Amino acid sequence: MANRKHGKATKKCRLCASHDRVIRKYNLYICGRCFREVAINLGFKKYN
Repeated sequence: MANRKHGKATKKCRLCASHDRVIRKYNLYICGRCFREVAINLGFKKYN
């Protein structure tokens, strides 16, 4: 399988290896589902 250079499949979640909703901001590279589980441990606060 060739490595992807462009598009959604180039980045994957560090925790579950999913390509869906990967958050790259602050060099996180965590998908949205995993982020909801570990956000508080990373220091993020929920406001609503």
